[in-house]
Amino acid sequence: MEELCNLLRQEFEYILIDSPAGIESGFRNAAVGADEALVIATPEVPAVRDADRIIGLLESMGKAPIRLIVNRLRAQMVRDGEMLDVSDVLDILAIELIGVVPEDDSVVKSANRGEPLTFSDSSPASLAFQRIAMRLTGKEVAFRNSTRKRQRTLRRYPQALRDEELRGEGGWRWDFLKNSSVPSGSKINSKKSVSRSYLFTTERISPPRCSTISGRI
Repeated sequence: MEELCNLLRQEFEYILIDSPAGIESGFRNAAVGADEALVIATPEVPAVRDADRIIGLLESMGKAPIRLIVNRLRAQMVRDGEMLDVSDVLDILAIELIGVVPEDDSVVKSANRGEPLTFSDSSPASLAFQRIAMRLTGKEVAFRNSTRKRQRTLRRYPQALRDEELRGEGGWRWDFLKNSSVPSGSKINSKKSVSRSYLFTTERISPPRCSTISGRI
């Protein structure tokens, strides 16, 4: 993989490597040829927990920067306090945010028709992909403000994420707080290089569910 990426660098400015979910040999083979990493995680407790493990492995391999894409965000569930907000995920994973992809029925419809989703100018997910691509090329694209009108919010304990004895297999600890708010994300600044190889990694959700994403943006 490393030799292949070195050959591709001579022809392409950006190389996207779509990693399989999990931390087995497929992930390690994909990661070895990458300079930077994009971790894709859904805003769910098991998914963010596994993303934290992936980030630790990438850091141990010397990959930098490691940036985050929050996938399949449901705004109404966030407002109802039933889903982690983007700021919640950022507080836990402590890496730079590069994009947020909302839940979008157009993804399924596009796949069934065999048409690339990025051809659509009206799909929320397609527009999110375009914004991610612009940020990857070094453009400053502000994130949309996130207003949270809900009665309660989940409060996470980031230290417990990295402590297996506290976390265990049952997930995180949390409590409910009323009328709380979290500041929205910030702008992304990135530098352009001659050739960069990106690793797209996806979190592995605890059984029986799993999550995958295409590296085409």
